Amino acid sequence: MPNIPSPEWSPLLIVDFSEEDGVWLRVEGPASHRARVITVSIFGRHADGSLHPLQSFSIVYPSTGLKWRNVAKGDYVAYAHIHRHDCVLVCDELGQSPFECKLCAHTVVNFTLSSDRASLSWRSLRRMRDSSSSILVALGSAILVLSLCGMTYVFFLRRRVRRTPVQVQEIELQSKPSVLLLTPDDCDEHSVVVLVLSRILEQHAGVTVMLDYHEMSNAVPSDFARLTALIHSIDVREFNDAADSALLDEFGAAIETMVKMMQTHPNWIERRLLTDVVPSDLTDSFIEVPEKKLLLETAEEKREAAEMFGLLPPEENEVVVESPEFTLLAPDSSDDD
Repeated sequence: MPNIPSPEWSPLLIVDFSEEDGVWLRVEGPASHRARVITVSIFGRHADGSLHPLQSFSIVYPSTGLKWRNVAKGDYVAYAHIHRHDCVLVCDELGQSPFECKLCAHTVVNFTLSSDRASLSWRSLRRMRDSSSSILVALGSAILVLSLCGMTYVFFLRRRVRRTPVQVQEIELQSKPSVLLLTPDDCDEHSVVVLVLSRILEQHAGVTVMLDYHEMSNAVPSDFARLTALIHSIDVREFNDAADSALLDEFGAAIETMVKMMQTHPNWIERRLLTDVVPSDLTDSFIEVPEKKLLLETAEEKREAAEMFGLLPPEENEVVVESPEFTLLAPDSSDDD
């Protein structure tokens, strides 16, 4: 009965559950000159029956209610009263006081929500909040598993891979590249060096070596300075195989023999210019692969080799030096060691 002019009057309170995203709290109070503001306080009820305050709303005349949005399911208690200076809604708030506690006249409504009354976004956020502990546990487990996998790889698998020797796969070539060695027969020692070099190329480089002394037998001898520099710049690499070591030792011995000859006979170039016959035993000792013809003996073979390697024929006005003078290069510092 809102129009009774009594100070002990309490407003009418109605809880409306008609909407899905909230709860309507509707009130009806006295005339506006008696009370313009009605206070609605919401409390939540625990499992043990105790109450804890949640929210408090003020409904100002002429409004007759408000919507409490995004309400979770549970048990609630709503109090509606008119705030006055001589009374309170809860006496426990005063504590120890010499004055007698007086409760304001109020209306109480107990209600229970079996499901959430909230918007879709609020429900999604609340679902994430409720499952946050499970998400944290899942993330922690994933990080732990990744850490264990990383530690296992670093300390075990990576070391094992490092210790495992690399398997070298041998590939058989379908065809061998051809190498043409054009060299003048400067001297017997030089010919031996070239022959052993061709054997090294065939054995370790997997090539087919073609050698021609006759093509340049009457040409200008090799530049002695360039030839000596080439001999001094040869980088001999050690092989683990016994046959390879023997072949390289033979090559090194041939080079040493040639160097000693050049140092002992400074006029060896002049003797070479006077020699027109090439020793046949040197060319015959080159072929070691059976049933393999490698010398360029016919004009047709020479023409095909010239086309393959891009060789140019000698010019008609080519000048032949009669008595060249050469200077022996100083030995490398590595030779002194």
